[in-house]
Amino acid sequence: MNDRLHILGVCGKLMSGIAVLAKQSGFNVLGYDKAFLPPMSIQLKKFDINCINAWETDHIKKEDVIIVGNGILFDNPIIRFARARNIKMISGPQWLQENILANKKVIAITGTHGKTTVTSWCVDIFYRLGIKVGYLIGGTRLPEGQSADLGSPESPWFVIEADEYDTAFFDKRPKFLHYWPYILLVNNIEFDHSDIYKDIAEINKQYQYLFRTVHPDGGIVANIATKDLVPDSSYTFSIDGEGALNGLYHKEMLQIGEQKYPVWGHYNAYNLIAVMAIFRRLQIEVPSSIFDNLTLPKRRLEDRGIHFGIRWFDDFAHHSTAILAVYNTLLFRYSQVALIIHPASSTQRSEYGFKSLFKALKGAGNIAILPSKRQEKHFDLPKGWVYVADEDKAVSWARQKNVDAVCVMSCDYLEGIFNSLELEKLGN
Repeated sequence: MNDRLHILGVCGKLMSGIAVLAKQSGFNVLGYDKAFLPPMSIQLKKFDINCINAWETDHIKKEDVIIVGNGILFDNPIIRFARARNIKMISGPQWLQENILANKKVIAITGTHGKTTVTSWCVDIFYRLGIKVGYLIGGTRLPEGQSADLGSPESPWFVIEADEYDTAFFDKRPKFLHYWPYILLVNNIEFDHSDIYKDIAEINKQYQYLFRTVHPDGGIVANIATKDLVPDSSYTFSIDGEGALNGLYHKEMLQIGEQKYPVWGHYNAYNLIAVMAIFRRLQIEVPSSIFDNLTLPKRRLEDRGIHFGIRWFDDFAHHSTAILAVYNTLLFRYSQVALIIHPASSTQRSEYGFKSLFKALKGAGNIAILPSKRQEKHFDLPKGWVYVADEDKAVSWARQKNVDAVCVMSCDYLEGIFNSLELEKLGN
């Protein structure tokens, strides 16, 4: 077997994790990308993964294997080079299945929202139980700052964030169809990825295909809100409703039976009960104390500190439902909250995305929109909302607001905002 791998788009969330897993597995890894940004650039350096900031072909040999990220286009210079020489190319998810997941019991975490948090917390619980599972998430776990790890050879489990976005330019199936889960979590399903799906029905169809891949000895764990979509045999959970596992959420406490768990935000309460449901479905007994003090992944309501009396947060939220959930969570603690929203995803930048955002935050003021460079059209904003031209203007706008907290929301990494604050001694 040839051990030389070339990973295209290596600084992406998935591909960076694949690079780590490949390096840990003993492969000779060389990564390629055009932008190396934190946190994944930090991870690549931590694992001493050699990278090239260009689409160079000098290091590629006929017998090598090229792993193609889903952001790589068919006319990429390396793709053209490889096709002309019949060099093997494979998608990231397929490589994962064939080389990492095939001999594992895969716990796949799906849903429009909460995947990274639930995956991270699921790994944390296994670790606290003394089981070093393998994992791959679309973010970085704290405090380790990693997105992936092979885990212990003795552990049969691998926990993976499984999303419905397409796999590669030559494989338009969702990534999650490659993972063949033992346990599948369905946390929630909403319309997203308008660049590849025309409506929610198309997304639901992909989930129907996914259900067929679940191991016969495993099963599906599902939010009760998805009961009309998932098989009747699914183990369901809910808050303030029905389900095999049901809880109540009030004043930042999730109550299940007589036991209470502190958790910040209704949506994170759902993430927590989802993790609990996974372990109940696995029939793994977990002492209640192990669910306490779980750490959110990086850029999930991350508290960056106080600047001139205003507390600043960084959050990955980019879907209107998630943005509203984070906003309401902050309002519970802070009477006045300002949002800096950077619409970076295709869905966010679309007319549908803006209309959904206006509807979700109807009546909210103190909202600044920092447009993406890829924004083709600027839509009229509601009263009290403004456009800001760049990160410096966003900071200046927020400084003028009489608020208690500011949250920066984007699936891009807007570290420039926080760097400018750090220059003025951002502190806790």
